Amino acid sequence: MCDVETDCQICLEVYNTDKKVPKKLECCGAVYCQSCLEDVLKKNGAIICPICRNKANKLPKDLKAAK
Repeated sequence: MCDVETDCQICLEVYNTDKKVPKKLECCGAVYCQSCLEDVLKKNGAIICPICRNKANKLPKDLKAAK
């Protein structure tokens, strides 16, 4: 079972201080790990919340932009 407070809602892994650092989306307040958000950004060219489908107008702090 996934705990919203401690686990990423995309990969279901526990947050940590490496690549699973929790990042909050300003568009809706949802929190996902940095690794998953980088994958979403790379795939879509933008951060789109997988739950509510809102597009984040700015990247969470320290998130690497797609190259």
